[in-house]
Amino acid sequence: MERRLQMKTVIIIDADTIAVQAGAAVQVAIKWSDDIYSMYADGNEAWVQVQEYIEDLQLSIASLLGDPIDTTTIVLAFSDPKRKYFRHKILPTYKANRQKREGPMLVGYLKKKMAEKYKTYVIKNLEADDILGILATNQDLIPEDSIMISVDKDLQTVPGKHYNPNQPDSGIIYINPFVADVNHLRQTLVGDTTDGYKGCPGIGPVGAEKIDIRGLPEKAWSNVVAAYKKAGLTEDDALIQARMARILRSENYSFRTKEITQWIP
Repeated sequence: MERRLQMKTVIIIDADTIAVQAGAAVQVAIKWSDDIYSMYADGNEAWVQVQEYIEDLQLSIASLLGDPIDTTTIVLAFSDPKRKYFRHKILPTYKANRQKREGPMLVGYLKKKMAEKYKTYVIKNLEADDILGILATNQDLIPEDSIMISVDKDLQTVPGKHYNPNQPDSGIIYINPFVADVNHLRQTLVGDTTDGYKGCPGIGPVGAEKIDIRGLPEKAWSNVVAAYKKAGLTEDDALIQARMARILRSENYSFRTKEITQWIP
């Protein structure tokens, strides 16, 4: 019987989440007295959890593809550790509610350990989501089949294959370029208050479904702008929100010049 040719698959993972979850899981608070508390965490225990989590992801993807685990390659993406992203220049209030939050004490340690074992990308001014989007849509950099691994719904604005570890029953989902663009415009309308950009006033997920954004790109964008103008805003306001909602793709970033090209309607 002829054996099927097995193709390599690159699994591109938002590894910020892994480091935070593993770090938080092993962090323990100690109460020494009514007035004295301390916190400690076992780095070895957290590192074991990280490796097991990544291996479980490999096994899940390999099982869904019907391929052996050794046909998958791991690539990790980390956000710029300085937490200064290009979106802050577009909208200074971006993630303002998160700036003072301190993550688990082992996050830096775990990221260093992951970078030593796996292929890793950290790009100045970019978040892990943007790195996933850039790599997954760059056929020169990753010519193999790739799957984006993230729990963030914003990644659905990027065309390609997706897997959400928090929704394993959904399996691997393919989002074509048209649907990805529609999802981007929907996110432009709805916004993301958690991240600090509000979208179009008065429009939530239900209201966004009533606006025609599935036609030709020019018409879809004009309908988005019309919604913003109806709310008393301008096309510039709509463009700011669209650029906030845009997860970068290959055409939006140059590895040669390190420059970001903002989305243009």
